[in-house]
Amino acid sequence: MCACPRNHNPQKTPFGRQVEVDLETRTVTECALDEGRFRSWLGGRGLGLSYLYQTDCWGIDEVPLVFAVGPLAVFGVAASSRCSLVTRSPKTKTVFDSSAGGGFGARLAAAGVALLVLRGRAKHPTVVEVTPEGVSFTDAANIWDSAVDEFAAYVGDDASFAVVGSAASADVDFACVMVDKHHAFGRGGLGRLFHARNLKGVVVRAPLLRRQPADPHLFSSATDAIKRLLTASPPVKALSAFGTPFLVAITNWLGILPMFNFSKTGLEEAGVLFADVTTAGAARAGCVRCPIACKRRKNGKPLPEYETVAMLGPNCGIFDYETIRYVNNLANRYGADTISLGGALAAFYAQKGVYPKPSDFIKDVEAVLEGKHQACEGAQAFGDAAVAVRNLELPAYDPRGCWGMGLAYATSTRGGCHLRGYMVAPEILRKPRPLKRFTFAGKAEYLAVLQDRSAVCDSLGVCKFAFLGATEEEFAAALSGAYGLQISAEELMDVGKRIYALERKLNERFGRGAEHDRLPQKFFDEALGEHSPLPKERFRQAVSLWRRIRGEEDGGDDKVRQEDC
Repeated sequence: MCACPRNHNPQKTPFGRQVEVDLETRTVTECALDEGRFRSWLGGRGLGLSYLYQTDCWGIDEVPLVFAVGPLAVFGVAASSRCSLVTRSPKTKTVFDSSAGGGFGARLAAAGVALLVLRGRAKHPTVVEVTPEGVSFTDAANIWDSAVDEFAAYVGDDASFAVVGSAASADVDFACVMVDKHHAFGRGGLGRLFHARNLKGVVVRAPLLRRQPADPHLFSSATDAIKRLLTASPPVKALSAFGTPFLVAITNWLGILPMFNFSKTGLEEAGVLFADVTTAGAARAGCVRCPIACKRRKNGKPLPEYETVAMLGPNCGIFDYETIRYVNNLANRYGADTISLGGALAAFYAQKGVYPKPSDFIKDVEAVLEGKHQACEGAQAFGDAAVAVRNLELPAYDPRGCWGMGLAYATSTRGGCHLRGYMVAPEILRKPRPLKRFTFAGKAEYLAVLQDRSAVCDSLGVCKFAFLGATEEEFAAALSGAYGLQISAEELMDVGKRIYALERKLNERFGRGAEHDRLPQKFFDEALGEHSPLPKERFRQAVSLWRRIRGEEDGGDDKVRQEDC
């Protein structure tokens, strides 16, 4: 073990510390973050992006792995303890960030670390451990091939961790980084970057203490408002009552639940997967300090969430819940993204023209996770059958039933992702205000604001579900009270716009720019039940308007300047 101690004093480093680790030499350097950088980028996604932009080291084999915590985690604000892993994806080739819940972000913040940067490649299999006293390294040869649950037993209960399983060793296209067994830095194949750097995992051991806010009165008022708004929000109530699977019934009724590789929807067979059936008697669970508790567990094991139920269920022609639950636990154990796993296998079945029985499906999943099935290469291995944007398999909302979601997929900076701009909220859940589903009118303007807000959410370390109740107004007040600064909601939204513009600019440089703002052709050629195909020309017009709103007609948003970083 090589230890690199440090002394953490919150009074001297109110905005946290940037800790850089060289995996090859096992050396550590650090510095305090200043107010200017904090105001420009906040934490999480924005702070991680700013670091990568400054270092300008973007080769897939050399790009750093940057863990960035939201600035509210150390104060214990509700639903605000998420952590972002920011890097460049080997799968999409775009700039990429992934947000994970669990306790990893909260413990990292408690250790005084706002930004943990891992550079280089370790000479031997390695585990990095972070504590309030410093950073240390442990040889990991004896646990290199361990499954995620086996690594959890190795770590113990007094810590949080981010680790890769054997899917990364098998070079599965969508291997992810698992957090605390059942959470994940998902999508994008980021687990492959860990494995390529001889990094098994990162362990954080720090007590979950809370720092006292600079302005207790303002902080208390703001956080009380956040809790009240979460309690009053109908979608949040549904999440608390049933977990994310409450969406299965809604999306099936409205005809956007994908089935048989996005070729059908609305089948009665899906009724056995509705949340009132599948989550009955399950215990509520959630991330550290989150009152929503959207996860469910039975017999100590997690139940699959909405995206997993849909993509490993109906989208693969599977309507047996126990089969879905079993393969979800397999994916967690091996460390693989369930959305991409379902998207890749569905493309394989669509190309063959035959969908499996549950027993054969389980065998296929096992083969994929071991790198012994063609679907381990991702949906792109199956040509036109792939349902993906920028090589990232689409999640479980068919855009023929919610047009704004199609616009969001096409313009997402990390590929086929619903979390960059969750247009399901206004189009399906009718929050924060309802929008008509079958039109592009007004969607470009609304989406741009929603994407900026999502960037703010990720940079604050706040759960996206919290923004179904509270808004940037309440979180700006909480941030102001926590740090004793005057920070407005408008200032937060400016940060969000800066982040999105910089991501677009970088993707253009990587060859993943505006020419990839498109959807799979099937959405324009094929009807879906009662839904007509998307009108291609109107879609193109909406994308063009979105680019003009973003200021891209001259090749980039002029708000992205070197001095911003």
